[in-house]
Order: sequence, then structure tokens, then C-alpha cells
Amino acid sequence: MKQQLTMMICGLFLMLVCRQTWAQTEKGSWLLSGSGTFQHLHYGDHQNSITIQLFPKAGLFVTNNLAVGLMPALDMNIDENQNPDLPDFKSYTLSIGPFIRYYYPIASK
Repeated sequence: MKQQLTMMICGLFLMLVCRQTWAQTEKGSWLLSGSGTFQHLHYGDHQNSITIQLFPKAGLFVTNNLAVGLMPALDMNIDENQNPDLPDFKSYTLSIGPFIRYYYPIASK
């Protein structure tokens, strides 16, 4: 089991490092990406907890290989209690921040 885990980690590392990509990183192109998570926890018969997080990104290549943009984040937490003596809890968070990403050209065209 330990050997399989080591091989999986090495394979993932090699895939990420040695991967050749063909992206359009010329001036005027758009960069769109994002990620998200979902988590549902169940605590016995008394409580459920749901967490949803979304992290989209949008940017514009202002020059070749250099993208500038914004990355908003949405975080939703809902805790539901089956006990009438305890209140339910809900929270929503929206944040936004800038990002700069530079793509270093490794191989020539």
C-alpha cells in the first residue's frame, strides 16, 4: 500500500511538471478558470453541516504571457440542527481580489 501511494505521488508529480501545454497567451486573449468544493457532514441524528465554496477566475492577457484579473470567492456554510432548542446557523461570504499570472515560455515555437 505504501509503495502504491509513493508511485501515485511520483506519477502525479511527473504529470504536472513534464506536461507540455499549448495555451493562447497572446495579448488580448482571456484567461478563465476556477475551482470549487462541496462538503456535507452528518453528526449523528442531531446536526447536518453543508459547506460550498466557489473560486472562479477571469483575467485578460495585457501583454504576451502576462495575465491580470480578478478572482472572486463565494463561501456558504449551513448548519441545521434537529434539536428545536438550538438555532440553525447560516453564513455567506463573498470576497474579491486581484491576481497576476505570468507564463514562462520553456520551448520556442
